[in-house]
Amino acid sequence: MTLARAARRFPVVAAAALAAALGCSTSSVGSDADAIDPPDVPSVGDVPATGDVPGDVGVDPGYGYQQDVAGVEVEQAFLPEPPTGKEWRMVFHDEFDGTSIDTARWHVSQGKGRTNVYDPRAVVLDGNGILHMRVFAEDGTYYTGGLDTSGIWQKTKGYFETRVQFQKQGGHWTAFWLYSNGICAMGNGGKDGAELDIFERPWTLDPFKEFTQRTIHWDCDDGKTEDPQEIPGISEGFHTMGMWWSDDAYIFYTDGKEIWRSSDGGICETPEYMLLTDEIQDNLWFEAGAIEDATLPDEWLVDYVRVYDLFDASTSPAGSPR
Repeated sequence: MTLARAARRFPVVAAAALAAALGCSTSSVGSDADAIDPPDVPSVGDVPATGDVPGDVGVDPGYGYQQDVAGVEVEQAFLPEPPTGKEWRMVFHDEFDGTSIDTARWHVSQGKGRTNVYDPRAVVLDGNGILHMRVFAEDGTYYTGGLDTSGIWQKTKGYFETRVQFQKQGGHWTAFWLYSNGICAMGNGGKDGAELDIFERPWTLDPFKEFTQRTIHWDCDDGKTEDPQEIPGISEGFHTMGMWWSDDAYIFYTDGKEIWRSSDGGICETPEYMLLTDEIQDNLWFEAGAIEDATLPDEWLVDYVRVYDLFDASTSPAGSPR
């Protein structure tokens, strides 16, 4: 996320107005599978059951722009209704099987973030199809995990979705987002580069416990529109968070339900890469609470990341019979 935006996160007045609508309580999610810990990183407990998650089916990880992933079959609960004559086909996916990150798909972040330091030890596959993005402290330093597809895979338009279980502790800021280095090309709005935050989740504490946010940035953060919204139950269990980047709008979904759409800044026409990140920032993101008050280690869980594109319904995917 761009440095310029940190000081403009969720103004106090707007947050106070949202708080009036709240009053929800939540309970913790049960678990039945043991986590696998990286060296020297404390366990955060058991991994919640997620049902049957399809395994990897041998897709070539060398994804190209709008390359069709032929023959892949996964259980996909929701896709937006396609335009007449079109159909959705998957062009990127990671089910996070195995016990090591597929570096043909992702870069693993390492080094200084904001208050956090990115550390590969905070990015853990448990062997049961779940990615654990952890937060832990050592000697007064706070470590988090991050993944991105910069220089590996990027995309213009399509439907982007992840399935996640959010963190339980305050003080850190999880997100799934798209980014282009053209975001600071000025004068053409977001058409030549934007930041598209499919979800941001800093809140785990009342009165914002049931909130997530979607944000669009353009013109080096001179332009911004955002949608902080209460979604009852979001703090419990797994949820799908998606965005359809269409020709005329960005349409955001939670658990298959449209919750916001915007075309502010104009629709980006350049490829963008994906990021899964967790950040910490002292003295700016006060709505997230203080990391010093968090009980660490903490984590958020990712079941999958999938991307779909629209294709002519009359054509067959290469190598895959219809």
